[in-house]
Amino acid sequence: METNLISIIIPAYNADKYIARCLDALLAQTYGNWEAMVVDNNSADNTAGIIKNYAQKDPRIKYFLQPIKGPAAARNMGLDNAQGEFIMFCDSDDFYEPDMCKEMLAAIQRWNVELVMCDCNQIMTDEANQRRAASFAYHYSKIFGLKKLKDKEREVINVVLWNKIFKKEILDKYKIRFPVGYEFDDRTFIIEYVSIIEHFYSSNKKLYNYIYTSNSIMDRLSSRRTNNRIYDSYYSMEFVCEFMREHGLLEKRRQLLLAHLHRAVGIIIGNAYSDNEIIKSFTLFHKLLNTLKGDYLKSGTELLRLIMCGDFNSAMAMIKTWNAQPKPLRRIFCFSEFASGCKVLGFPFLDYYYNEKGMKANLFGLIRLWRKNFNVGTLCIEQIKMQKSDIKIPNISPAFENNNIAIVLCADDRVINYLCVALQSIIVNSSAKNNYDIVILSSIRDTSYNIRRISTITTPNNVSLRLVNIDEFLNGIDMSSYFSRSELPKLAYTRIFFSTILSKYAKILYLDTDVVTDSDVAELYNIDIRNHAVGAVRDFGVSTGIVENYATNQFSEYAASVLNISDTYNYFNSGVLLMNLDFIRQYDLEKKFVEMASINNRFYMDQNVLNSILRDNVLWLHPKWNFQQYSYAYDGEIYEDFFGTEKNIVHFCAPDVKPLKRFGKVENAVWWKYARQLPFYENIISEIQTRSGDVSSSNQNSSTSAPRLPSLNKFIYRKYIRNITPLNAVLKWIKIVK
Repeated sequence: METNLISIIIPAYNADKYIARCLDALLAQTYGNWEAMVVDNNSADNTAGIIKNYAQKDPRIKYFLQPIKGPAAARNMGLDNAQGEFIMFCDSDDFYEPDMCKEMLAAIQRWNVELVMCDCNQIMTDEANQRRAASFAYHYSKIFGLKKLKDKEREVINVVLWNKIFKKEILDKYKIRFPVGYEFDDRTFIIEYVSIIEHFYSSNKKLYNYIYTSNSIMDRLSSRRTNNRIYDSYYSMEFVCEFMREHGLLEKRRQLLLAHLHRAVGIIIGNAYSDNEIIKSFTLFHKLLNTLKGDYLKSGTELLRLIMCGDFNSAMAMIKTWNAQPKPLRRIFCFSEFASGCKVLGFPFLDYYYNEKGMKANLFGLIRLWRKNFNVGTLCIEQIKMQKSDIKIPNISPAFENNNIAIVLCADDRVINYLCVALQSIIVNSSAKNNYDIVILSSIRDTSYNIRRISTITTPNNVSLRLVNIDEFLNGIDMSSYFSRSELPKLAYTRIFFSTILSKYAKILYLDTDVVTDSDVAELYNIDIRNHAVGAVRDFGVSTGIVENYATNQFSEYAASVLNISDTYNYFNSGVLLMNLDFIRQYDLEKKFVEMASINNRFYMDQNVLNSILRDNVLWLHPKWNFQQYSYAYDGEIYEDFFGTEKNIVHFCAPDVKPLKRFGKVENAVWWKYARQLPFYENIISEIQTRSGDVSSSNQNSSTSAPRLPSLNKFIYRKYIRNITPLNAVLKWIKIVK
C-alpha cells in the first residue's frame, strides 16, 4: 500500500514548451502517492494555463503563483505548502523516468538514510548552447552505494536538487530553505542539508532526464553576465557559514565548508572579465574568512589562506599561473590583461600591484595611473589584541583548557626559515594525547612573504599556532642602556619580560628558532619545576671553559665581578628554557632582570641577565634537551662526555654551524630532515643557490681566483646529503662536491 506521500516541487517560468512533458512524466509514475507543487514565477507565456489544465484533470497537481521572480522563492513556496513526508524536486524543462518516485522512496526506506541520490541521463537539444564536457561530468554521480558520510564524501555530493529525495522533517527542524534573491541557492540548500545528515545512499540507476536547453536555469547561470550575479556564489557561502555557526557545525564540518569556499572563489574567478571583479571577490571573502577562528584555515587551500591574510598580490599571481580555461574575452579582448603582458624596453606597459590596502596600476612601472582602496588587512595567523595601558601588553590566553603544552618562540624576519623548520619538527613529533599551544612573539614585518611561509605549515587539530607582534610592547620599554650584540636588540630581551607578556600562563617552554626537536617536547614540558624558576641545560662553551680558552676573553672574571656567578660551570644556555612564570612573579624577579640588564655590558645579552638572577633556582636538565652544536668542539672527547649520545633537541647555537650557512656537519642532517617537509623547501634551496651565485660572481670580478670551498666528509655526504637531489645539485654547482 502506497502510504508515504512524496511532495514534488517544480518551479516554472516561461516553460510552455516543456512543462507538459514534465507533468506527463509524473502522471506516468509507477508510484502513485505523490503531489506536485508547481509554482509559476509569473510567466509571460502560456505556462500558467497549461499547469491549471493539468490540475483540473488530476488533483495531485497543484498550481501556485509566486510573483517574486527566481526559483528560490518558488521552491520555498512549494516547501511551505508541501504535505509529504519526503521532498523531491524537478525542473520544468526536465522529466522523470517512470520508476523515479518508486525507486527513490524504496531506497530511502530500505537503507534508512537521510538522503538518496540517483544518476541521470543528460540530453542535448539542437537549440542548446554547446557546453563544456566538464558540465556533463559534474552531473554524473561520483560515489555509489550506502555510505556513512565522511568529510571527503560530503564534499563530492553534487549540489543539484533534482536527482535527490529529502526528508521533510529534517528540512523543517533545521529551517533549511533557499536564500531568495541569489543564484546558487541550491548550493546553499544542499550544503546545509549535507552538513546535518550522517547517512547517504547513491544509486547508479539513471532515473532523471536532464535536458540542456537555451532557457534552462543552468544555461542562464552560464550566461550570468546578463543579470550581473557574479558574486552570488560568495553570498551563498555567507548563508552556509551562518547556518553552521548557528548549529555548532563550524568545527565538525570544517573540511566541507573549506572545500565549498574554495569552489565559490573559483566560480567567481572563472566568470570574471577583469582583475577588478576578482579583487572585489577577494575583499568579500577576506571579510567572511576572518569571521572564523584564527587557525580555521590551517587545513584550507593556499589560495584561501592568502585571501584571509589580505595578500591579494600573491593570490592574483597564483591565479594567473593556473592552467584553467579562461574566458576568451579575458584572454584576447580585455585591454588590461593584454597590456599587462606587454613590455617596452624591458618595462611592463601596465603593471598591477595588489595588497591588503588596495590595488594600483602603473604605466611602465613608474607612472601611477589609478588606485583602488579597500578596508581589509588581517593576518591569517591569529593576531592578539593589546591591553590599553602605557605599555601595550598582549592579551594572550592558553589555547586549550586541558593538557596545554605551552611553547614560546621569538622571531624576526631574519630567522623565518629557521623558525619554520623548528615549528615543523615540533608538530611532526607531537602526540595526539596532548594539546600544543605554540605562541610566536614576533617582530616580523615582511607580512606578504614571511607570514605566508608560516601559514603553509600544516597543523593538526590539537596544535594551535599564533603569531603575536610585540613591537608596541617593546617600544614602550626604555632599553637604551641594555647591552647589544644584535641589529635588533629589543626582541632579544623579550625573555626577561615573559612573566608580564604571558601573564595568564603558569609555565612555558621557550625554544630558540635555531633548534630542531627530534622527539615530543611534551616530555620535557611535563618535568616538575614547581620549586625552581627555570629548567635548563648547562652552556657547553662556558661551563667547560672552552669559550674562555678558545677566545681568551676572561669571561669567568666578568661573571664573578658583575654577574655574581662564582662558578661558571653552573651557567646555562638560554636556547631551551622550561620557565616557571608563577615562581618568577611570586618573587618579583622581572624587576631584578631589568636592573641587571642595565648593568650587564659584555659578552652575552639576556642570557647573562637570566643566569645572574636565576643562578640559585635552576633545575639542571639532561643535556639531551639542548644538544648544542659548536664547530670548534665537535671532535673533542670532552664534547661527547658532556652531552652523551641522546639528542632530543639539537641547538645550532654557534654562527658557523647554522644549517643554512654550512652543509659540512653531520648534525645538520637532522635540520634538513625537517626542512625537506616544508612546502617551500625548494624555495629555500633556490635562495641558497642565489646567494652562492652572488658570491661566485663577485669573486670572479676580483683580481684573485675564487677560493675553493672546503669539501665534505665523504661518509657524511654519501649517507646524508647525496640523496637530497636539489641540495646535491647546489653543492655540485658551488663546487663543494664533484
